[in-house]
Amino acid sequence: MRKIVALLVLAVAGVAAQLPRKAPDFMVTGNDGKQAPLSSYRGRTVVLAVMLTTSPSCQKLARELYGIQADYGPRGAQVLGLIVDPNAALLVDAFGKTFGSGYPVGVSTREAVLTFLDQPLTDNAPLAPILVFIDKSGIIRNVHFMRTARDKKFFDQANKAIPAELDQLLKGGAPSLQFQPSSR
Repeated sequence: MRKIVALLVLAVAGVAAQLPRKAPDFMVTGNDGKQAPLSSYRGRTVVLAVMLTTSPSCQKLARELYGIQADYGPRGAQVLGLIVDPNAALLVDAFGKTFGSGYPVGVSTREAVLTFLDQPLTDNAPLAPILVFIDKSGIIRNVHFMRTARDKKFFDQANKAIPAELDQLLKGGAPSLQFQPSSR
């Protein structure tokens, strides 16, 4: 039994991308069809939020990110939303209007996001929400998938957790991988 658990741990560890690492350039397609490279935000600390329009967790996150952008935008942060639903281009406008984005929201595909995150294309786990924290020099410092108990707590307390990571990045440091949200 221990050998099976050890092999599973090694298999999962082998799938995880190494952090920190340079963010590969990634094209974000706006709802107008125009593409903008992620690198155009270099010089700003970026929070890239991968979301599904129909997910209650993503809808809650989108509302939270509106306030984050308002508070942290003047300090050098930029929130970017990325919708990955099938037919995302048809859904992005309504999502932005309903949840008051207040930050750029574009569309992409599951495959493009998995490639950007250095995850296998065969990964069938839920894709959203995901938060990617990129420092002002274009280095991915942290990624939160809503797959682990640690990250579920992170998303449950996003109103505290996201500012904590942004504060560290804006000071020029790396976010703590040990964020410990308070228990409820």
